[in-house]
Amino acid sequence: MDFLTILSNLFSGWFTKKLIKDKQIQHNINIENNIQITDKFDNPKNDNTEVSGIVKRLNQFKDLLNKNETYDIYTIAKLARIMEFKSVGELENIFKGVTEPGFEFIKKFCNTFGINEEWLTEGKREPFYLDKQTNYNPFHYYPYIKECNPIQIYFIRSDNSEPSGYTFIVLKFSDHKYEVIHRLWHIGSGVGSGGQSQIYGMYQLFKQLDRDKKLYRSGRVLNKDQFDLLYSGKIFPGCILKYPMENNMWWDDFTDVYNKFFSQKSYENMYGSGFISAQNVVKSYLEQEK
Repeated sequence: MDFLTILSNLFSGWFTKKLIKDKQIQHNINIENNIQITDKFDNPKNDNTEVSGIVKRLNQFKDLLNKNETYDIYTIAKLARIMEFKSVGELENIFKGVTEPGFEFIKKFCNTFGINEEWLTEGKREPFYLDKQTNYNPFHYYPYIKECNPIQIYFIRSDNSEPSGYTFIVLKFSDHKYEVIHRLWHIGSGVGSGGQSQIYGMYQLFKQLDRDKKLYRSGRVLNKDQFDLLYSGKIFPGCILKYPMENNMWWDDFTDVYNKFFSQKSYENMYGSGFISAQNVVKSYLEQEK
């Protein structure tokens, strides 16, 4: 083999190795670039998963909790403190969807803030609709109320329901937890014998709670929109009930069936004719007991 042939083979081998090396380098660069792009868009958010639905409703709850709040806003830090988390980040990661909320967390969260667990996990019902056993007679709620020991009891009446006088009860356990008792009573006129027994049962409940002197009672007369939203569980009860200046003593006036404090005409002007009819029902029951 002559000198030119040897030189040609050496050059050809060197060129081939360089070409392979250059291609390998380019291949590695492409791989690195691909990895960088993947890292940038890692775990893209999927809004169609069950977990993302729970996360969305958790944030919806926080928005409902802060409705009509101006100064005392419920931040994630405040919620974490209420739930006794070790750090704000633990709860923040759940609200951001970084950490999946476990069933134990969901149960504790719902119990802490008075939320419908079925709503939070599956999106069914309404956030503050607590589906518990109901009693036909209002007075039969007395043992339950006493056992729950709320810090405040609200007697809610609609101003748009005359002469029927639609009424329900809300229990307050803290600034961040309420319970709406989902039973509607007609404390007014146009009721049958069963409705009359309910009217008297409500009177008995008012009087019994008055004798206890341990449970703080309050009242509200709400317009139709507020009444319906509160009863349905669509809004956080505190956003309506937190204003003490809107307290209405209709429930206390209702027990004045013999008009010791105000005349019947005065009560009718304040609450309507259905209110007077309901008081007359109570009087008839009291007369029968004599």
